[in-house]
Amino acid sequence: MSVTAPEQAFYSLSGDGVELVRLSPGDGGGWAYESVNSITSTNGSLLKIQGLATDHSTSRVLALRQQRSGVQILELDMMTARARSLLTLPGVELQSFAIHPVTGEIAGYSGTQHMLVVIDPMTGMFRRVELKSETTLLDITFEHAPRPVLYAVAADHALYSISLQNGELGRVTVDAKVRGVRALDFIPGVGLVALGEQLYHLDLSSGRVQILSGELNSGLHELAVVDRRLQRKTRVGYVRSRETEAGNMLEWMTDEEVHNLGFWVVRNDAVTGEYKLVTPRLIYGQGNSSRRRYYTFVDRMAEPGKQYTYFLIDVTFDGPVARYGPVVSEAPFTASVE
Repeated sequence: MSVTAPEQAFYSLSGDGVELVRLSPGDGGGWAYESVNSITSTNGSLLKIQGLATDHSTSRVLALRQQRSGVQILELDMMTARARSLLTLPGVELQSFAIHPVTGEIAGYSGTQHMLVVIDPMTGMFRRVELKSETTLLDITFEHAPRPVLYAVAADHALYSISLQNGELGRVTVDAKVRGVRALDFIPGVGLVALGEQLYHLDLSSGRVQILSGELNSGLHELAVVDRRLQRKTRVGYVRSRETEAGNMLEWMTDEEVHNLGFWVVRNDAVTGEYKLVTPRLIYGQGNSSRRRYYTFVDRMAEPGKQYTYFLIDVTFDGPVARYGPVVSEAPFTASVE
């Protein structure tokens, strides 16, 4: 996929965080700024937003609002800038956040406590990951990959990777012409896009940079990219589970497959809250197909009697783009295609 295609929409926030702004290519290589609207709640109250994050698996943009009592996660209507509350976490303070493309977990960054907060959006349960550095971070985003890497941009505009296991930061080298980066988003099939003095496309494997825009307004912060090409996804008719002698069987059917490489299955443990990729390898799909297809997967490693929640992840040739579920089962998931 190309960057800055007509199907893509780039959004940012005004300096005070109360206005949603759309960025678009203009004449002569310049970029135009168009106010979408002031950000309001469903009852019309004006809201101040600290962060934006794109959930490409559900084609949603979420917003972060810090309050005295805690943090609020909202779903943002990008046409009207109207925000609907999804989750409130009392006693938590966050400055930025990102959506895990496989599990749907929310990773939030707290600069005051130098830690990450990893939140299960289904239950509101969260765990803390202490960062091994006091480097102040401005924004974070996940790579779209089987085991996604969390990337961050720091106050000195340097780029880092962050381990969710031990909180260690690793410096990422990019071309020196990248200046003033303060916000990030990762687009499946495109890569990492950064908002700084200009808009940049960063190739993390080579360190090369593509400049996408002219000079940008320094008052803009945060970045969310909506790619409408990702909204045409494989159509899954159903996902369900049933108990068999071999364990819990997950079954699903597709009515149509679009650019579909295959599927993963992710399992969540109700007791520990841990998400785990349980498919030992990708269950291959049909690429592009208008024929109905049936799939099964048996989880043989789950413990009998424990409650698990499963998600089906659709993986295109550009990475994971859709998440189906949850499917809840209480028993212990070989893959086959009929």
